[in-house]
Amino acid sequence: MIPQSATSIHDFKTCPMLYRLRHILRLRPIDDPATARQGTNWHKCLEIITDPAGGEQAMIDHLNITYSNCPPSVELTDWEVERTVLLYSALGWLWYWRDDEIETLAREVHFERQINTLYSRRGMIDRIIRRNRQLLLGEYKSTSKPIDSSSLYWDRLNLDSQLTLYLLEARHAQLAGQLEQFGITATDPLISGVLYDVWHKPAIRPKKLTQADSKKFVADGKYFGEEFNCVLWIDAHRTDDNLHTRNLVVNGREAEITLGSIPKPTNKNPNPEIPFAIRETPEMFGARLLADIRENPGNHFARKEIARTDRELAILDAEYYNIARLAHMADQRDLWFRNENQCDATYRCSFYSICYYNLDVTNGKVPTGFKCLNKGNENAKAPQDAPETNAPQSPK
Repeated sequence: MIPQSATSIHDFKTCPMLYRLRHILRLRPIDDPATARQGTNWHKCLEIITDPAGGEQAMIDHLNITYSNCPPSVELTDWEVERTVLLYSALGWLWYWRDDEIETLAREVHFERQINTLYSRRGMIDRIIRRNRQLLLGEYKSTSKPIDSSSLYWDRLNLDSQLTLYLLEARHAQLAGQLEQFGITATDPLISGVLYDVWHKPAIRPKKLTQADSKKFVADGKYFGEEFNCVLWIDAHRTDDNLHTRNLVVNGREAEITLGSIPKPTNKNPNPEIPFAIRETPEMFGARLLADIRENPGNHFARKEIARTDRELAILDAEYYNIARLAHMADQRDLWFRNENQCDATYRCSFYSICYYNLDVTNGKVPTGFKCLNKGNENAKAPQDAPETNAPQSPK
């Protein structure tokens, strides 16, 4: 049987065919979707910035390396904006939560437990923390959905599979003495819940300034509280309707500039300046984003402690066992089917093309645009939430 993880539970609930492609055939898109990539990189930024051995500069260095080469499938401007969003959001996150005292006791805690002869669970817990004298699991999350206290985002956590599975396994590991290396003993109060640390991904993108704002910016170099080095000149080698083209470099980077209507010469001003409008460079956009974070931090960040009663844990524990049995039966009897209602429910499924075009994935065939992670394949590796080594063993 395929070891059960939070991701496999989610995928089986979403679409049985998605479960088969990702967890049995272990197919993956060669190019990660932007949403998944950004969420992964956000998680890594917070790991680095909160690590005593890391910090702000280490996080910036990591982003510089990660975004040093733009994939052919991504527009360069979008690639640079993605880096800018992560950088300034991480700095805003650090500023906003600076007074919330959290002690991190453990990071990336692997678990793997054999439930019975056919059923096992495995995964990796982001953090185990102490906050207000309580032991909690810590989870970094990112979403494009609203995160205000009345939003549906928080309601769905009542049945969230990852939250429940990780809390079940963390408590089991604590009672089994497997967390003593982190200073957490079986006689300590049980881990009481999960601290959800959520980042709302900004919807804003670089914009074009008005002609008046463009002129003012070039004159004083100030934009949303930050200073920029602006160099504006006329390129005598490039012309447009016999008019010299203006060029603007902001902090060493050429900005996109659009000329306005040609003013009519007058006796007092026989050579009027041609108005222009500039589009924000990634750095300018970052300054505007950081200003918005400072003004409306609650729109960008939220934290909430999520608890489970013993009864809730027992009910969902049994539900996950039923899912494992159904997945095993589907695999043994080839009972797979597609759920077309989920292809574009939140975002387009990464495996959409396989189902839509009925691509052949039998006998180890890997469609174009995908790779296989099965052992023996050159791309083989363990799924992110299912590490295969250094996992605590179930007590006998």
